[in-house]
Amino acid sequence: MALTKAHNRMITGAPVNVLDYGAVGDGTTDDTAAIQAAINYVASNGGVLTFPSGTYMSDSLQVTPTASFKINGTGTIKK
Repeated sequence: MALTKAHNRMITGAPVNVLDYGAVGDGTTDDTAAIQAAINYVASNGGVLTFPSGTYMSDSLQVTPTASFKINGTGTIKK
């Protein structure tokens, strides 16, 4: 079986990219579920959550960390 798409989350210690969880960042798509899934993963496992350039739409996100993590990137979150 051939590998068709590799995600950063497949590499131990790599930053977690919100795009790998389904966020679009086009300024119109509701990215809440994808961003929340990425936050939940990093909050539980630690690491770095990355927002690439783009405008991510979300009206409500929750962070309940059980591990140390950082959030970085050049993307913008709008309501």
